[in-house]
Amino acid sequence: MSVVATQWVFEHSPLKGAELLVHLAIADTVSEKYDYEFWASLSTLAEKTRTNRNTVRAAVRKMEDAGLLTVVEAERGKSCRYVFNMPNPAPVTRGAHVEHPASECADPAPQTADPAPVVAEPRATDAPIPMNVDEPKGTQRAHSDQFHEFWNAYPRKVGKPTALAKWTKAIRKHTPEDVIAGAHCWAQHWSDAGTEVQYIPHPATWLHREQFNDTPPPITRRNGRAAQSDDAAKAVASVLAGGSGLLAIGGAR
Repeated sequence: MSVVATQWVFEHSPLKGAELLVHLAIADTVSEKYDYEFWASLSTLAEKTRTNRNTVRAAVRKMEDAGLLTVVEAERGKSCRYVFNMPNPAPVTRGAHVEHPASECADPAPQTADPAPVVAEPRATDAPIPMNVDEPKGTQRAHSDQFHEFWNAYPRKVGKPTALAKWTKAIRKHTPEDVIAGAHCWAQHWSDAGTEVQYIPHPATWLHREQFNDTPPPITRRNGRAAQSDDAAKAVASVLAGGSGLLAIGGAR
């Protein structure tokens, strides 16, 4: 249970009614110890909030759209793994407007008692997690530029908001240059090894494991039989393409 997360929801959640109850139930589940990551099925949340799966599903989608939840890992037939986000409260206070498709918005957001307008600072829709506000603005801007350099170097581009949060945490202990160099090194390794994208770790997972400190393992070369099979396939392709020469597979003829 996270008192910080629960308090944040009470003060800043844009949801209301049963959807707010779902937001609180999730906040009650997460923990700073696990970087606010959690697994929870729709059925579990429905039982905890005394609602139903459709209500929970609608609430989770609204939280994803507002940047309050980020999917870290999703596998068919299993519960998704999420990160509970607590972005800058200005864009998500109860008096602020949260963009949703018209079909999802049941009622307008309630008005706050404070007549002063809420001014939301511009932020990227795919990166709702702010940098450390205690840092000078110039440092924040430099870290943001370096994160985008890392993002461009890393070959699997999924979960950008979560990756940004993990990046911010990683550069508190390591230099951005070391992390970026590690991303280039591992990207080259995966390219040389012919690793398919789905087998490359999510960038947030790679950063969380501090894999940039590791040296990529040697690339295992294919055995002789596999190499012959490749040669045979190339020979067939050459003949079909109208290339000259006899088709010689398994020995001269």
